[in-house]
Amino acid sequence: MNDPKIRSSLKAQYLSQIKDCLMLNEVDIIRGKSRVDIVAITPTMLEAFEIKSGQDSLQRLPSQVKFYDQVFDLCSLITEPKYVDAAKEILTPHWGIIVVEETFDTIKFVYKRQPQLNPKVNPRKRIELLWRNETFSLLRHFGVFVSKNSSKIKLWDIVVERISSADQKQFIHYFLKNRTDWKTPIS
Repeated sequence: MNDPKIRSSLKAQYLSQIKDCLMLNEVDIIRGKSRVDIVAITPTMLEAFEIKSGQDSLQRLPSQVKFYDQVFDLCSLITEPKYVDAAKEILTPHWGIIVVEETFDTIKFVYKRQPQLNPKVNPRKRIELLWRNETFSLLRHFGVFVSKNSSKIKLWDIVVERISSADQKQFIHYFLKNRTDWKTPIS
């Protein structure tokens, strides 16, 4: 089974059941150090799905786990049965493991391990999901006025210093869900 087939089936069967969800393909995180196969953005969660089809290897998975754990509330690996045991050795305990099984005319997703809330989220790395103009708007909303010439890195630092984690999370979800010019939405 190949990656595009897994993606289309995931959208049709799994993610489409989540209310008010925006799904995106190939989202860069940690300032381009890693790329997430599928991101699901709901009003309360950021969820990452990494796909390892039978044609892939698990070579990059340790670094992907490290990066995803800094940003996402829930993380899951979608893979074929042959990788489950090896993946368990690599994944942190809160990661979900979803096995994809293909029958004659359907693809099923079977949880081998449910994802748990990620205790490792780094607010500074998560805020980097915002674009400069979004970060500027967030600060203005909370009455924090900064120079229009401030770099996005400086703006991100100010958000982490001055805005509560709960408010950061709420606004990150708002901006990501309402962004109209994503390059990678799943249609």
